[in-house]
Amino acid sequence: MQKTVTPDSLARNRYAPMTLELAIHSIHDIRLASSSRLEGKILFVNPRELEAIVAESGRVRLAETAAVHPHERVRAAPVLDVVEPRAKEDPKVWAFPGWTGPPVSAGHGRTHVLRGTAVVAVGRIAGAQDAILDMGPQADPYCPFSRTHNLVLVFEAPEGLDRVAADDGIRKAILRVAEFLAGLARGLEPDRTEMWEWPPVPCQKPRTGLVYLIQSQGDLRRTYVYGQPADSLLPTLLDPLEVLDGAVVSGNFVLPANKTCTYIHQNHL
Repeated sequence: MQKTVTPDSLARNRYAPMTLELAIHSIHDIRLASSSRLEGKILFVNPRELEAIVAESGRVRLAETAAVHPHERVRAAPVLDVVEPRAKEDPKVWAFPGWTGPPVSAGHGRTHVLRGTAVVAVGRIAGAQDAILDMGPQADPYCPFSRTHNLVLVFEAPEGLDRVAADDGIRKAILRVAEFLAGLARGLEPDRTEMWEWPPVPCQKPRTGLVYLIQSQGDLRRTYVYGQPADSLLPTLLDPLEVLDGAVVSGNFVLPANKTCTYIHQNHL
């Protein structure tokens, strides 16, 4: 029996005005340090703090943390997902509803964005196809993440943990880390802001709609909407701002050279 996703956004008037403010903080460097903080355009990260966040999942552990930068002769594999760090201005509101908190409505309020950086999950899960992140200059035209400063998290699952549990643990961990890092920007002045409104201001241009086809075919082949597998849902109406604000999360480990990771949903590339 199919079920429907039921965040509060689906219960409200779909045409109620929504305003989403993205507070953009440009990141030009990531450095591992003794304390996590954002100073200017440099993101300092304490790996021990990340280990504690990952340990909250109770399923996987953070085996290694590395900062990699554009044009370094570095490769990371096997890549599972890539996430742009984001956090809501209000620490009691979640940037990834359904994962880091209850599935409440996304797409409104103020969201801090660490632009120019990404969190990369690396780990081995049986059945997940390999993918490689190449930071070399030759990869520049082919991979958007060869041009970002990336925090690579290498996950390990205990022996005997089934692949579904490992997948769930890694996903929750990387999203919590991404939210934690962007939360360091709270109270800081952004480099710029982007204001998005829905519905858009009426104009004479033709109206259009988007049928957003997201692949979801079972274990390790899923995309999630407010934390629910899309293959368990009926076709669902979403405001565009919900998609841009963390309502859609990837769990799709196929097509190793062409993954639709969470970062792409967040920015709708």
